[in-house]
Amino acid sequence: MLADPLDEPEFYCVDVAGFGANLNVNAPLQAHTCKPGADDELFAFDRPAEGQLYLVEHDRCVEADGTSLYVRPCSESPLQRFAYGGDGTLSVDEGALCMAAASGSGEPAGGRSHVRRDLLLQPCSGVEPALSRWVFPGPSPFA
Repeated sequence: MLADPLDEPEFYCVDVAGFGANLNVNAPLQAHTCKPGADDELFAFDRPAEGQLYLVEHDRCVEADGTSLYVRPCSESPLQRFAYGGDGTLSVDEGALCMAAASGSGEPAGGRSHVRRDLLLQPCSGVEPALSRWVFPGPSPFA
């Protein structure tokens, strides 16, 4: 979940596009209004291997691809290895690129109050902290 709610009082979570039968695991990931208990937002850190972000219900891992992020079959690829920094950043490429919600305002995304933003990889050195600091609900990823 993004640490700063920005313009969404229910906060933004990393989300797979679509819902139910229309879930699109081949589309880029997005930042979307958090939906408690939604299986397309339930990621585990350091599973199945260290640094991987694992989409539990769909048996896939987050993978960097250019400036976008996707869920793909888990592999040994360094593009699936994220570092969770003490400042809350999630980075790949030896800390060069950070996962960040797009700037601007959230766009309506179905549901009565749901909004979305693109989820991007941006240079860590220049990304706005409010858009790139993530927290894991529940136990710390370091526990």
